[in-house]
Formats: sequence, structure tokens, C-alpha cells
Amino acid sequence: MRRMALFLRGLRITGAALGTAIAIFVMARFAWKHTRRFDVPIIAEEHVAKRQSPARQQAPLIAPLVVTVDLASFSPSRGDANDGRKKMVHLPQRLVRVDFHLPLGMEPGEYEIRLLDSTGRAFINKRAPGRMNNGITSVEMDIDLATTTPGSLTLLIRPPGLGWRRFPVVVE
Repeated sequence: MRRMALFLRGLRITGAALGTAIAIFVMARFAWKHTRRFDVPIIAEEHVAKRQSPARQQAPLIAPLVVTVDLASFSPSRGDANDGRKKMVHLPQRLVRVDFHLPLGMEPGEYEIRLLDSTGRAFINKRAPGRMNNGITSVEMDIDLATTTPGSLTLLIRPPGLGWRRFPVVVE
């Protein structure tokens, strides 16, 4: 009999604690929902909005142009005759999302990508994951070429644990 009384007492205490927790949750949710209702900006948000220039606030977002670059054609193969023409990667002078299809034999992993101007200054220096899809390793990244001057650049790609591979690029 005494055990039953202790059990019922414990059950009442547990029920009261659970009921209190539910009541607190409902009140907090009600308060949260009704205080955010008037869309009044937080002071920090107002401050940031005042500091931004009008041009920056109204600038439309431009989607990058999707470009696929097949670097597999730069792989040396046996029996190819050099016809004297140098292969080049052609990229437009704008924001591009480039999907580099890497030469055969390159494995998935994190690649370092650099784009050098004619003076050797790194215009782009990024890391991107190389992913294998249907036997081709590719690296996708956004590159903003809108501020570059048209001309020749050098693309450098370094696979994990290996040396740099060079590819000539022309921005048009």
C-alpha cells in the first residue's frame, strides 16, 4: 500500500513538472510570435542599412554564366602530331560558373586553383572539391572576370599532393 502511495505521489510530481514545462513553452512561443509581429527592425539592422550605399542596396543580382571547360584535351596522348597550334581555354569577361573537366587520371579531392595575370600576380586563388562523375573528375567554381582586362592569363590547377598543371587562358 505504501509503495502504491509513493508511486502515485511520484506520478503527480512528474505530471505537475510536465504541465509546468508545457505552459512555459506555450507562453514563450506566444511571446516570441507576437513580439516579432510588427516587423520592427532591430537597431543593428537599421544601423547596417544606413551605412550601405544606395547603389549597393539596389544592385540586382546577376546569375553567373555557366561554362564547361574540357581540360582533358590538354592531356598528352601517344601518336598525336603537334600541328603547331597551341590550345587555349576561352572565357568571357564576366561572372562565370566554370565546370572544369580535369585531364584523365586526376582523382577526386580538394584542388587549388589559381589564375595568374601576365605579371604573375594571382588574380584568383581558391580551393574547390574535385568530384568524380562518370569517370571524369570535375571542379566547379565561380570566377568573376568582369574586372579583368581582355587578354592572356594562366590557369594553374594543383591536385592533392601533386604539382601544378598549367593551362593557357584567353579572356574575351
